[in-house]
Amino acid sequence: AKVVFGVILHCYVDDGFCAECTGTVESAFHCIIFLADILGFTLAADKMVPPCSELELLGAKVKISGETIVIENPAEKLANTREFIEVCLRSKKVTPATAATLRGKLGFTQQLCAGRFGKAMAVALSNRQYSNTKNTSLSRPLTRELKWWKAKLGNPPKRIIPMTFEKNNVVYTDASGGGGVFIGTVIARFDHRASGYPAFSGCPPAWLEKANIYILEIFAVCLGAFHLATLAGRGPSLFFVDNDAALSALIRGTADDEVARLLISVFWKTCTEN
Repeated sequence: AKVVFGVILHCYVDDGFCAECTGTVESAFHCIIFLADILGFTLAADKMVPPCSELELLGAKVKISGETIVIENPAEKLANTREFIEVCLRSKKVTPATAATLRGKLGFTQQLCAGRFGKAMAVALSNRQYSNTKNTSLSRPLTRELKWWKAKLGNPPKRIIPMTFEKNNVVYTDASGGGGVFIGTVIARFDHRASGYPAFSGCPPAWLEKANIYILEIFAVCLGAFHLATLAGRGPSLFFVDNDAALSALIRGTADDEVARLLISVFWKTCTEN
């Protein structure tokens, strides 16, 4: 609001959105317009979108279908970002400023997708953004990341939000280093009826024999996600992670350690593709 000598000269509301039951949505829409008129708000014609089940909202494509809300990136934005990446690959150069722009585009894209599937694939891009060197040529890690994103943006995972309660799968995973290294998983599907629960226990692969507990716990969670996928487990899933550092890294979707970062990438890939 603009105020001159204590008198309000102009007030405005930027955007307003609401959800209403199907049977009353038409009347609710007209009531909001009527209320705005009484309060003295001027509504722009292009802001008065009639009730609908699909629209573009704050740069995101939102679709309400049945008992779910599907959020995804508009096709035009995905195409523009892929073209931006293609230009970088053709020129074989990425400046810090270009890296910052691309990270912004990919960050917005990531927010509208399921999980943290792409966080682990922007490390080289981040390093280039904050680099002080004058070398702008594409490195192998940066090239690999750009090609990965270009391919992934062809069909990124959509974010699906249920509007009704859904039962959870529960995945328990743990790793132990005492008396030898062992990995274990226990799966409790939301529709489980049998007396026992599917479980796995064994040793990690040879390349993890000398890994610390942080890496082992992340590997165990990856194994749990794969175990759930083999049982055709779908829907919301709760993962038990018995290590705070591993849990934080999984939530962030990336880590400083390369092995941990690759494992986290596998975890989110498994979650979003099954």
